[in-house]
Amino acid sequence: MPGGLFLPAILLLLVFAGALLTWRLDARQRALASRVSSVAAAERMGAAEPEETRGIRVAAPSGGRLAEVFRRLTAMPVDLDNAHVVPVWAVHTAGAAGCAAGYLIARLGLSRQAALAVGAGCGIVLVRGVFRWEVRRYAGSLTKQLPDMIELMASTVMAGLPPIEALRIAARDMASPSREEFERVVQEVGVGTPVDVALMNLHRRTGVLEYSIMAMTLGAQIRRGGRLVETIQILGETTRQRLAVIARGQALAAEARMSAYVIASMPVVGGLLMSLVKPGYMAPLFHDPRGNTMLLIGFALLGLGFQIMRWMIRGAMSD
Repeated sequence: MPGGLFLPAILLLLVFAGALLTWRLDARQRALASRVSSVAAAERMGAAEPEETRGIRVAAPSGGRLAEVFRRLTAMPVDLDNAHVVPVWAVHTAGAAGCAAGYLIARLGLSRQAALAVGAGCGIVLVRGVFRWEVRRYAGSLTKQLPDMIELMASTVMAGLPPIEALRIAARDMASPSREEFERVVQEVGVGTPVDVALMNLHRRTGVLEYSIMAMTLGAQIRRGGRLVETIQILGETTRQRLAVIARGQALAAEARMSAYVIASMPVVGGLLMSLVKPGYMAPLFHDPRGNTMLLIGFALLGLGFQIMRWMIRGAMSD
């Protein structure tokens, strides 16, 4: 094997090993979810419920310290199978291709060690970007369905049914993806987990803030009593107002986002125009080693600037 292809091959092997590890962890999670579902089904079919049940916490995904580091490094969603738009193996394959492409491009102007670091960084950034996009998309879908779900809960409680029955109706009648998530909440409650703890687990999985507010609200009302219907209605109105503010902020941020895209594209468009006006003017960037280095540094600074603009827009939105 030529020396220039040895390190990309090592990167490919490492990423495929990570994909295999991910597949095994997903298999364990699916088996655990299946066991929880079977226990919950047996509970619903008539198993006697003890007088005092303690909350049952699902163990954190196993796999050792190396697996945990890999999950954190790639921002892979844990216990959130429904969020995946792209198969996990395809994401890791794309990450391996990004590693190899980044290494080969960086090798034009950098040393082997530096090119290896650049290739690894490209693969990690690509995989993290896909996973984070999937999680944000999934959380956005859940957030849009929150007002309807809270209204359904309020109607159920007004009819005299307990909160757990409201969750069961939400798990049966809500659209996807809320239906699947509340099915899991009902399953956890069925094996002894308190309602507020199950909702807090839902918040930790999805990152949707309103679920934590709902968990604390229902937990306090169930333990201490009070006007549960009025509390749920206030929570629903607050959620609608918050979503309206978020939508207004996204509309205002669209102009800043477009400005960021225009600024990021200006160097590329300018280089293409210069090449059309004077052919060969940009050739030293591609044929001279010093030009290769300058081109790599320019693209790195361009990517960093674009990411900083995204962070600024997202930070303003979160505030």
